[in-house]
Amino acid sequence: MVSNWFSGSLHFSNQALTEGKQKYSEGLAHLNRGCCVEAVQVLSQAAELLKDDADVWAHLGVALVGIDQSLKARSCFERSLALAPNRPLIWNNLGVLLLHAGEAERAHNAFHRAFTLHPEWMPARQNAALSLYALGRDGEAEALLPSSSGRFVLQGQALKEAGDLEGATEAFRKAILRLEEEGIPTPESTPQSSTRDRARKALLAAKERLDGAGIAFYLFAGTLLGVVRDGDLLANDKDLDLGVPWEVDRSRVVEALCAGGAFTVPWVQGSLPSDRPWYRSFKHAESDFSLDIFFLKPEGSSILCGSDNRPSPILCRLKSFGPREWSWRGQSWKVPDPPEQYLTEIYGPDWQVPDPHYDTVLSNPTRTPESIPEVLCMSYFRLIEALAEGKVVRAKALIEQIILRKEDPFLTDLQIRLDGPAFNIRIHGGSK
Repeated sequence: MVSNWFSGSLHFSNQALTEGKQKYSEGLAHLNRGCCVEAVQVLSQAAELLKDDADVWAHLGVALVGIDQSLKARSCFERSLALAPNRPLIWNNLGVLLLHAGEAERAHNAFHRAFTLHPEWMPARQNAALSLYALGRDGEAEALLPSSSGRFVLQGQALKEAGDLEGATEAFRKAILRLEEEGIPTPESTPQSSTRDRARKALLAAKERLDGAGIAFYLFAGTLLGVVRDGDLLANDKDLDLGVPWEVDRSRVVEALCAGGAFTVPWVQGSLPSDRPWYRSFKHAESDFSLDIFFLKPEGSSILCGSDNRPSPILCRLKSFGPREWSWRGQSWKVPDPPEQYLTEIYGPDWQVPDPHYDTVLSNPTRTPESIPEVLCMSYFRLIEALAEGKVVRAKALIEQIILRKEDPFLTDLQIRLDGPAFNIRIHGGSK
């Protein structure tokens, strides 16, 4: 009897192992195609059959990130590392999710393990420094990084997320000064190609999936501006904007868009609240174009909307609006009614005049007073990005818009330097 029982268990074990490997292979195929919803389903089955396989748990974690299930993904990465602790990539992935959740100490421990295992891998080293800055251990953070503008940028990011906006702004100013010393690069002069074709593909795909799931949505922000003002999407926009009613379950939106790999959820670049009630970002697989979903919260005679951020969300307050049908490219689309009122609120009375350098995050007139300090601090970071890419015209436009919000002697002086001949000589000398 004992022999028969043992034989039967061995047969079941072999069968489970074979089925588990098949499920794992199938799950990886889904994951490689960007089909994260399907990958999670199949890799979860594989994990039940291959409980001691670190690779299965690691890939299940990646798939869960792809459908915005970061807490479950953390558990999978932890399970994988318990089985195979010497994997720097998984330690780094875990650290990113912990930092997103505001657990800087645990995040640092994970990043430290990652760069200890792979000392030459700069992303893990930078992440470790970022977590140290978040913990107030500046000296240790600086020891990990070369003396450069990037060091001050990381310090500024950490201070901003900790709520020290003045300290963050000062760090960003140091980054700008160091960037000037390093030399602002000269951008390549290749003309910018229109993104309209890619954007249309992504928007039509989103409409098909949201309509199919019974999820109402509005054309919003820059997407609405292009359709109403220009009769088409903005020529060089970097993403699409849609508004969705507040009561819609966020997971329904993720599942509707991500099923079959049509859209994926990108890794969040920065520390965000785990619930993220205000906003979701997606990437359309076929067109490689971004889609932003804003959840619209009624509050009295107004609507609140914006983006999740640390230490607090960045919001704007609009007048309440209802839906209106708008015909575009042979289909009916919901837009705020009346769209002209909404566009005037967001872009000002001159919304019908194109302004390629208008920054909606910074200059939106409906921005709530509580959000202004964080917007100004974030705008410093956007200014650094523009300078680091050699986009001097964009940088000057940002400076003008920041100063309109609040006088800033540092930026006034920078503006003078950017207009001066010495700066022009310096940037040309630094070109490659």
